[in-house]
Amino acid sequence: MAVDIKALLGEWFGDTFKDNENRYVSYEVLSDFILEQHTDWNSAPDTEGLARKFSAQLRGMPTKDFAFLLCHTGYIPEVYKADSSQETLYTKLVEVVACEWAIRLGFADSKLPTQKASKEDVTISDGHKIIVCDAKSYRLGRSQAAPNVKDALKKGDITKWLSHYKADKRVGGLVTFPSQHDWKNGSDFYLYLTDKNSPIVMLFYEHMAFMLLTGMEKQSLLNFFERHAEIFPNEETNKSGSRKVYFEKITEHLLNTGETSWNDFQPLADYVVSEKVYHTKAGLDEHLTSEEAATRAWVDSLPVETLKEELVAVRYQLDNQNLLRQRDNILKFRKVLKK
Repeated sequence: MAVDIKALLGEWFGDTFKDNENRYVSYEVLSDFILEQHTDWNSAPDTEGLARKFSAQLRGMPTKDFAFLLCHTGYIPEVYKADSSQETLYTKLVEVVACEWAIRLGFADSKLPTQKASKEDVTISDGHKIIVCDAKSYRLGRSQAAPNVKDALKKGDITKWLSHYKADKRVGGLVTFPSQHDWKNGSDFYLYLTDKNSPIVMLFYEHMAFMLLTGMEKQSLLNFFERHAEIFPNEETNKSGSRKVYFEKITEHLLNTGETSWNDFQPLADYVVSEKVYHTKAGLDEHLTSEEAATRAWVDSLPVETLKEELVAVRYQLDNQNLLRQRDNILKFRKVLKK
């Protein structure tokens, strides 16, 4: 039976999001905020100040609008350079989104730590209990289908972050994760999530949206953490089947504890995230077309001799890029006799 996506969009997110343009606007909320709020990238942005301003913007967003935004969160724009100020600011805004989710769930004292060194991205708290949160975001165009496990979860970090709080306040760790970077079958990542001695939960951003839309509150998440050792009595050792085991448990004991089943929402969530990917690729195609046109205009403006020199330089760099990099490494890392 075919799924009526338009009907599902109206049912879950409201008629506004039946319109393609309104969905496309949502896909650009974080990047548009950055574009509007910081224009001079020769100077460093006020990351903390902009995070507070974005938080205030989210606070005024209706639940369904915020849930739609949350559903497709976690994907860094392709045009941002690696480790750039833009990328750093964008990942900070993803953390703001995760924090706003926690507040709406009922963890009213949640915040982003001002001291980042050896601290979690988001401190999820209701004033009595603490969950340390690592809010993940990646480029869709990264070279791996899924990240290295050490880049996605370090159990030692969760333990270290929790150690900063009183023992009676510690609940566990939460990793919020973009589903398009999931492992297809299983990995050590999922093995770690079944360790009852170190309760860690991973939620896709669309899981978090579902929890808000179905009226789930903080106690549902706290109950899952409290029952973690019962839900996972033995740490999973079969890497290839670990993903299936984890999602069966998270669905049964968290997502499906209300009146609505995750399966009712999942087809729509998959559509929204896939459309976000389509929108990202279309934007990248448009950017590359513009870059090609600019390059052609530049080439057309060059005298023939200059053009020849440019062609030589490009061909030389392409043909010898490995050797050039190796030469740079010799100069950077080895002791060279000076003559």
